[in-house]
Amino acid sequence: MVMKFDSEGRLILPGEIREELDKEKRGIILTKIQVSAKSPAIAQLKITLGKEVQNTINLMHDMKRFCDAYSRLNFYGVDKDVTSSNDCIYVEARGSFQMYSFLSGLTGGIRERFSNYNIAIKGSWEKGDF
Repeated sequence: MVMKFDSEGRLILPGEIREELDKEKRGIILTKIQVSAKSPAIAQLKITLGKEVQNTINLMHDMKRFCDAYSRLNFYGVDKDVTSSNDCIYVEARGSFQMYSFLSGLTGGIRERFSNYNIAIKGSWEKGDF
């Protein structure tokens, strides 16, 4: 890929990268984080909002309630926690192969429940040792 610069020396991003970054500014960002792949494996889903999202307090509250409900109602055998701060929510699962199914299901549930927002998914989970 050839890098291009504007007249002031700033990098010009290709159209598809620029579009993806613009979507992130106005949407929900789901980041898959592998904390540990060795036994006991620990994986997280970090949920943040783009800089241009409106009504962030209510949206974060709704997402936290959704994550709490999903955690209570699904995958009873998975050790999991939902924690939040003003700017992000962490859903952490530990110690079983089903934790990846739980986190993937939660990701799909968020995409469905909050489908009126752009949703970007970043990162990956490596299915490590148990």
